[in-house]
Amino acid sequence: MNSWPQNRDLGDRGRFQASTRSTNRHTKSSLIEKSASTNWYNTTQYFKMTIVHVVLFKFLPTVTQEHKDTFVRELKKLKTLSCVKDGRLIVGGPSVTDPIERSKGFEYCLVSYHQNRAALDAYQASKEHHWVTSTYMFPFKEDLCRFDFDVAPEDEYICDFGSLISKTTGIVNSASDGVS
Repeated sequence: MNSWPQNRDLGDRGRFQASTRSTNRHTKSSLIEKSASTNWYNTTQYFKMTIVHVVLFKFLPTVTQEHKDTFVRELKKLKTLSCVKDGRLIVGGPSVTDPIERSKGFEYCLVSYHQNRAALDAYQASKEHHWVTSTYMFPFKEDLCRFDFDVAPEDEYICDFGSLISKTTGIVNSASDGVS
């Protein structure tokens, strides 16, 4: 039970509060609507923005080159997953950074593009991804760094890889050919 009497006189402060109650309700309503629209915005952005997924890999010193080569070969197969945007998954390494110390010992890097966060989530949850990482990476890793980011709306055109492939012929167009 509320210990504050509803009808007590609070002086000018009480009259101000009483006069602003309807405004406060409107404000709360507006905040709820804004919150709902923000959640709607976040939800729509979840399905709209390209996500770039970057992972740096550092193996334990005892891991053989043969194992690393197998890891890279298997990792590259993930580009065939439908959740990878236009098959854009690149694995590179070893680092050619000069001086090499700036690579902090990381040996390989994966960069992949995903249509949206839902596609990245599907990629992470795929049995293929799980198999590659649990078989060739996690038991053998010294370190791993993952960084994912949303592509800014003004940079989305850079990630529109589909336009490089002719919709009618399936032939890859060069940059000077234009889009067919």
